[in-house]
Amino acid sequence: MSKAIIFTVGSHTSMIPTIKEENPDFCYFIHSDESKEKVDGIIKEMNFDDSDFKSIKVQHQNLDDIFVKSKMVIDNANDNFSEIMVDYTGGTKVMSVGLALAASIYGVEVKYGYIDGKRDNRGSVISGDESLRTSSNPYDYYAIKEMNSAKEFFNKYQFEAAEESFENAYDKLKSEALKKQCNIYLKITKLYRNWDKFNDNVGDKKLNKYLSDEILDMDEGIKKNLTSNDISLLNKLEDNSEFLKQKIKSKLNSKNVKYYLADLINNAERRIDESKFDDAVARLYRAMELISQIGLLNKNLLDENELKNKIFKPDDDKVAEIDDLDIKNRLDTRSGLRNNFTVLEKLGVDYAKEYMQNDEFQKRIEKRNKSILAHGLNPIDKGDAKMLHDLVLDYAHKLYPKIDEYKDMAEFPKFNIDS
Repeated sequence: MSKAIIFTVGSHTSMIPTIKEENPDFCYFIHSDESKEKVDGIIKEMNFDDSDFKSIKVQHQNLDDIFVKSKMVIDNANDNFSEIMVDYTGGTKVMSVGLALAASIYGVEVKYGYIDGKRDNRGSVISGDESLRTSSNPYDYYAIKEMNSAKEFFNKYQFEAAEESFENAYDKLKSEALKKQCNIYLKITKLYRNWDKFNDNVGDKKLNKYLSDEILDMDEGIKKNLTSNDISLLNKLEDNSEFLKQKIKSKLNSKNVKYYLADLINNAERRIDESKFDDAVARLYRAMELISQIGLLNKNLLDENELKNKIFKPDDDKVAEIDDLDIKNRLDTRSGLRNNFTVLEKLGVDYAKEYMQNDEFQKRIEKRNKSILAHGLNPIDKGDAKMLHDLVLDYAHKLYPKIDEYKDMAEFPKFNIDS
């Protein structure tokens, strides 16, 4: 293993005890015009030749210059040595700050060293009483702060930003235990990023398999740590696992379509939380259309084989058996929300009759039709989105009295933010 030490050099040569104790393969000396003589004295005392050191001149009161040149030195040391220490004891205060700041940001594997001991009345360590103190780069601390930022992004459904922040944190961490924990957080984020976009897979795995195999089957030590910090997260993951298992375990059919409806309404609620009201209304309109399609499914008017491919298509044989010509004309692949409810009303479905007479709902649908994500250019406000949400949820209850249970199972978790 090769070792390099980076020193700041000011008015004294206190780095000599460090060199003797650590016996580095190479030394970098960051110095000013005034302290070049001190560097020369160190080189002479240690009997260094040109292959043992490199000196870098800085403007000793210019923090920007010191920081930039310290970064260049650290980059060079990272490229050429497996172990790096910085010793900022000898430089001016500004030089020490510049080197320490650059090391904290860029020196992933840097160790800190400084000389301590009894001091004279000027605060300088008395010669002959020096001792080396070392500490690790506080990257785990910075990484934990980055993980907290990632959790905040996650809690706001900004999954791409959360994923990037978790990746940045992982790269900074030195603790293997924290790296494992961060990796679980990263997998959790990937799962919900895909789920939020209605993708059923993460890579080549179904969401439910990814959750059970890659996340819930985590190392017991990680699970214990996760549970001690945030039991609600683990409980919600387990609820979500059961929901996804019920939703995805088989092709779409009349039994599991209710989970798609619950998922769609939850997705709309997340968009409302984000103040993306136009997006929310687009999803709520689709949820209401899905309610009408489920009604047709319950009347055995949809093709079960096409349904397996997530396509809602009338069953031609069943439609042919209907005597009502108006119903036959309305049941085609282009049938939309109103056509579907008209058919259901004619077939005696109670909630369809109510829908057709619900002026408030028609008013909200008309606003949706004039919105920028439908056929017009008008934005949707929060009040309209919330009102439509409540109306859609009311019809979802009429179709599935236990819809709130399914929604609760599908609710996304929130991270507990470490203090």
